[in-house]
Amino acid sequence: MDLVIVGHLGLNDDVTPFGRAVSPGGAGYAVAKGARLLGPGRVGLVARVGPDFDRNAVLSMGVDAEGVTVHEGRSPRFYMRQHADNSREFTADMGTGNTIAPDELPAPYRRARHVHLATAPPQQQWAWLTFLRTLPARPAVSVDMFEHFASSDPALCRSLCAAADLLFMNDEERHILYGDGPLPSAPAVVKHGPLGASYCGTLVPTTAADPVDTTGAGEVLAGVFLALRLAGEDPLPALTAAVRAATAKVTEFGMDGAGLATAIDEIAAHICAA
Repeated sequence: MDLVIVGHLGLNDDVTPFGRAVSPGGAGYAVAKGARLLGPGRVGLVARVGPDFDRNAVLSMGVDAEGVTVHEGRSPRFYMRQHADNSREFTADMGTGNTIAPDELPAPYRRARHVHLATAPPQQQWAWLTFLRTLPARPAVSVDMFEHFASSDPALCRSLCAAADLLFMNDEERHILYGDGPLPSAPAVVKHGPLGASYCGTLVPTTAADPVDTTGAGEVLAGVFLALRLAGEDPLPALTAAVRAATAKVTEFGMDGAGLATAIDEIAAHICAA
């Protein structure tokens, strides 16, 4: 197992100026969409769902679902409202995602090279990071921020960033947490929306796109970047491909669009050719 993704699975209910889409989602699902390019058996996903979630949505990506456990109750629902000025409102019914159990991490996942903590309540991310630091394998740990949580608990989010081996955040999250000051010493991928993304201060621009639904684009970017880095790609080429995939995602509703699937397949083909 190269990569383990710890993140929620459920339903996204996204409303933008272009319409509404209800589809399988959650940060764990979106990261897995990008990371699947590593191939079967190399990516595992950890999440707690209810009987209402179809685990085949994970298995069909070639992602290991041993860490996706079914519990009584309803799977999480995530409600995102995106406005014409790109501002967003977020609410969630966490359902089965209210509880985490790091000590139930499957044995193969404990030997992973890298664990990614997708966007989630920072208290959950901190509990996971604390547990992961006790594993003998000592996996590298990356953490993704989210503006809603950065605003509600900036101190804990800064502690997470200081303890992680790799950071993901967007411009708004960086401003909330650090203002104009420096970031922690760990390498950081900063997402700049329509301008692209940067790695340790080096910008990778994106191509022009008409955004329809931006929810999950940052998670897709993280998944592709991590998969390519674990496949041996250098940071900037990995980020270039990740920006390309995220750009494809924003042009369509939900996480299961043809454009994103094509972009991921083309990136995966490049890995195989190399």
